Amino acid sequence: MARMREMNIGTALHYQAVHLFSYFGENYRWKRGDFPEAEHVSDRIVSLPLFPAMTDGDVTDVVEAVRQICGR
Repeated sequence: MARMREMNIGTALHYQAVHLFSYFGENYRWKRGDFPEAEHVSDRIVSLPLFPAMTDGDVTDVVEAVRQICGR
């Protein structure tokens, strides 16, 4: 996400593992490490820009940034 930000591409955390929300920590004492598979996914999934007003150039910028960061 930091590399995308450096390339002027906005991203967002797509999914936070549910057990990491404060409610579950406070009420069930769940913490990081309790559900490693959910954390593994949560730590790696991001939302890329996708909205109707995107131009073809915007789409190209996002695709090129992903290719550059993740490899072709």
